[in-house]
Amino acid sequence: MKDSAIIKVFFLLLFISTTSYSQISVQNVALEAGLMRNLTPVWYSETHLTFYPELNIRGSIIKDKLGWGLLIGYWDDGIDELYQSVTDTRTFSYNSIVSGIYLTYNPKILKNYSYLQMMFNFGLSWHNIDAKYIGGGYAENEPDRKNFQEDVYTIDTGINFIFYSTRNLDFYLQPTMLWNLNKYRVFEEGIRFQIVLGISWRI
Repeated sequence: MKDSAIIKVFFLLLFISTTSYSQISVQNVALEAGLMRNLTPVWYSETHLTFYPELNIRGSIIKDKLGWGLLIGYWDDGIDELYQSVTDTRTFSYNSIVSGIYLTYNPKILKNYSYLQMMFNFGLSWHNIDAKYIGGGYAENEPDRKNFQEDVYTIDTGINFIFYSTRNLDFYLQPTMLWNLNKYRVFEEGIRFQIVLGISWRI
């Protein structure tokens, strides 16, 4: 796909320019775990939330203000049988490796309240999605009755609420909205979200 190639080149250029300007100064490593809105259609009664772990590496561009980050995560919806609420349609099980790059901004809005700090995130993610056909559908010759793979690209906007800090550790809650850049069949609704708890270690 032409648009996929353009987005991948943009990812590469953004990574090179960001890390070059920051001189690849890694300052934080963070582990996160929480819930991701999976690709189960909203009108099905099956679960729409999936466990989602993520690893982040962060560096500084402008000290205590502007930074960069890299992420990699993985989720699997665990679906292994036909949807029970809608039996006349195809059932797929999805899993995805998620990788991305983002900028962080610390406005120091709550600098007088050490027990609560905020950090804004804005970035791009690449979702390498595998779909496994479980079964179902009207007819055996119906299209898309097989496994497939699809790349989805999203713009991600989130806020870190840092609610507890020690000398080397930050504990935070981070909700994030994911806005897809193209209309893919596995991202028909156009918006997803995730919410995670994280622990960041200052190197």
